[in-house]
Amino acid sequence: MGFKKIKTIVSKLSKQEKSQFDSFLDSPFFNPHEKNKQLYHALLPYLNENSDKKPPLKEIAQSCGLRPDNSSLSVYMSKLLALVEEFLVQRELRRETATRKCLLMQGFAGIECQAMAYNYLSNEKTSPKKQSTKSLLDDFLLKNSHLQASQTVQNVKQISYTYDEVVRSLNTFYLSRILKAYCSKISAKNIYGLGEELDESNYLIDLSENLAAGQHPLSQLYGHAMLLVKDASENNFYKLSVILDKFHHKIERSDLSILYLIALNYCIRQTRSGKSNQDTLFIIISKMVENNALYEGRYLPADRMRNIVAIVCDLKKFDWCETFVKKHYHHVHPDFREDAYTFNMGAILFNQKRFEEAHEMLIKTEIKDLHYEISRRTILLKIFYELNEELALVNHAESYKAFIRKNKSFQKENKKSVINFINMTVGLYKSKHRYSKTSKEKFAKKINDQTAIFSKKWLLQKLDEIK
Repeated sequence: MGFKKIKTIVSKLSKQEKSQFDSFLDSPFFNPHEKNKQLYHALLPYLNENSDKKPPLKEIAQSCGLRPDNSSLSVYMSKLLALVEEFLVQRELRRETATRKCLLMQGFAGIECQAMAYNYLSNEKTSPKKQSTKSLLDDFLLKNSHLQASQTVQNVKQISYTYDEVVRSLNTFYLSRILKAYCSKISAKNIYGLGEELDESNYLIDLSENLAAGQHPLSQLYGHAMLLVKDASENNFYKLSVILDKFHHKIERSDLSILYLIALNYCIRQTRSGKSNQDTLFIIISKMVENNALYEGRYLPADRMRNIVAIVCDLKKFDWCETFVKKHYHHVHPDFREDAYTFNMGAILFNQKRFEEAHEMLIKTEIKDLHYEISRRTILLKIFYELNEELALVNHAESYKAFIRKNKSFQKENKKSVINFINMTVGLYKSKHRYSKTSKEKFAKKINDQTAIFSKKWLLQKLDEIK
């Protein structure tokens, strides 16, 4: 009827835990019936591990004012067993909470110890210049390890790193993570038109405004970033830029990368719409490079290098681009490193109108990365157009279309966009050399009417050059 299970559990409890269980039974939240406690105390003499006595359950039930029949006794014992098991659950929760609290305090104690070490090192005038900060820090911690066990814990308590403040810091961190996820999704939706419909309620705006007004650097940054992606105003961009300049050295690289990309995407849209000057765009890119915000983990993503080069080439800052590629291509993943160098140097040469040199650079190899290979073939098609290489243009156009059609990993809409570009480039060449009777006006309308077309800006520019 459950007595053996109750005895097995209770006999293993310490004196303190038995006292805690007694208090547990006093709680109307866990034990709404007073008779459960009476039954437990009546059974207590028989719950000792060394006791072999069998409890006279019917007599005990009667003394507690309970019905002594077997079915009723079974119900009473089941309820008491459930209370014992619930006590064990609550005990484990208390232990886990205490452990978490201890770990949090130890973590902050470690942070405080490290902060003390940096403060010590920064004031140490005689420290050797050639010794790294990390080795100095390690030496300091070894020599002063007692701080971690005694003084540091006391300092943490005195500096008021209380448990409540730790909880508030964690809340700020997780709320920042929520905004990080929404920032990424909204940015993808704004830039690519991808992603599901997102919650447009005032909750996120209120959360963003509250975090932006807080003291924690991460919360301020994601608060302002969220406000910018929801309302792409100059004022919101300015606030995010100021706070990025102020706290960039305190933020992890992964967060810094996302925050700078949000600012960069705003600048790109404003520049393309003529609402912002190119200097602001270049300043953001320069800061991303300067503060190592381009990296993901150990590597610089190959497509990110390609995008940066394309943007800065549009700004005609070719020397900066060349320096950037030569300095940073070593940090691209080894599988794409040489391809990244070859393509981006070829792209720079093309934008400088050094078409023969660009052709020599880009013709070397077929690039492994799909998007790089599409960009490479696109530039080669433009080079053949610029050099008036008719046969090479036509042959490359056909092989390019065949490559796109047979590639299963390329989305249907993107395939259509690239094939439209190829056909328009060939048609433009015919118009340029009077092989076509289509007027410039009709051709311009044909380009503009295409909803899916790659490199539309270049096509319209080349059309405008035709006399």
